[in-house]
Amino acid sequence: LAGLEFRRVLFRSGPAIKNTLANKSFLTFVMFNLFVNSVIVLVPQVIPFFAKYVLLISDAQSSLIMAPIFIVAIITQIFWSKVVVRRGVRTTAMIACVLFGLTLLPLGLVRTMPQAITWFGIVGIGLGALLLVGDIMVADICDEDYLKTHTRREGMYYGVNALIIRMSVAISAGTISFVQTITKYKPVVDPTLMAPTAVIGFRFLISVIPAVLIGIAFIFVFFYPLHGKRLKHVKEQCALAAQLNAAADAPIPQQEVVIL
Repeated sequence: LAGLEFRRVLFRSGPAIKNTLANKSFLTFVMFNLFVNSVIVLVPQVIPFFAKYVLLISDAQSSLIMAPIFIVAIITQIFWSKVVVRRGVRTTAMIACVLFGLTLLPLGLVRTMPQAITWFGIVGIGLGALLLVGDIMVADICDEDYLKTHTRREGMYYGVNALIIRMSVAISAGTISFVQTITKYKPVVDPTLMAPTAVIGFRFLISVIPAVLIGIAFIFVFFYPLHGKRLKHVKEQCALAAQLNAAADAPIPQQEVVIL
């Protein structure tokens, strides 16, 4: 019975998933989001290695250099929300990608714990915007989709997005494993005895590689089509549809929620 139910749900949701993946706005967004999340997953995984073998500090101290990223990211969202209103979500995402990528690069040159704490805090500025824009972009994509399908499909878009960005864990783990292999990383009791090539590898993992991933994310968001006049038109049409529905006392059609 469980197998039959699964096939029934898959059969009913298949066309909806296909239509979702055929949406150019969503495709460019979800690839942008995938590479942003790959960095968000990668950096915290690398920090313990970076702290131990590059900065030569304890595991307990490594949490101190990670905290400023998220503290600053949360605080700066107040500022970034105003930028979104003035410049638009796509432009804000592009600015954030450039800022985030450029501030990641100097991390490879950090040598002391105070330097790491300071610079990780600076990195958090760009991260704050990237954490903010995702939900706004999905909301705009759902509005555009509603005008085409006359159905609210937020559940489908959020579900497919969540499914795809899970690949960020594989990208992160695969990248770390590959770099450790080519740099001949082997755990040692004394961090000062770590192979110099492995130390260089950790410097690249904390700076150059995440900056490259953010660069790829920038390319996808650059081609994100839902901005400017097109986005303005979508918002105007959705507002008009809402007024017509309210006047007719008719609720907006809802799609059955499909849990992925």
